[in-house]
Amino acid sequence: MKCRQIKNLLPSYQEGALALRAKKAVEAHLAACPDCRRLLRFLKETDAALADFPEVEVSRGLMRKLYAVPRLKAEPRPGLLGFFPKLIRQPAFLPLAAVLLAMVIFVTNPHRDAVLKTLNRQVHLGFNTVEKVYAQAGSLLDKLNSYKEDALVSLKRINPLEKNGDK
Repeated sequence: MKCRQIKNLLPSYQEGALALRAKKAVEAHLAACPDCRRLLRFLKETDAALADFPEVEVSRGLMRKLYAVPRLKAEPRPGLLGFFPKLIRQPAFLPLAAVLLAMVIFVTNPHRDAVLKTLNRQVHLGFNTVEKVYAQAGSLLDKLNSYKEDALVSLKRINPLEKNGDK
């Protein structure tokens, strides 16, 4: 076994909670690995130090309060203010919030007409660019088709089954 596996088994080994086969594997590894032996010794020292701490008795009142904590968090808050924090934690809220923020900024912008004009110009420039790309792609496709036809005609003229002298 590797040290990483042994380190996971050491607490159970120390408590005597391992099966016989696993216990023998851990002991064989400990015989050969000083680092794991040091870790086991540290675990034993830690347990001994913790055993000296007194156990604290928790009062019944504190226990009732602790058991009530999950119930307090589970109760829904009334009204919009109780709904809003849940809404913010939803993954779909972020794009919606971004769109709403953009709309608010746009509507409240005093230079809205200039923004619309610039946006309109950019959209038309984008459409023009796309049209040019499609036109270039069409001409490239026409060239490729003509090369294909030339290649097919050349392949028809060449018959690989004929010998050089036989025609």
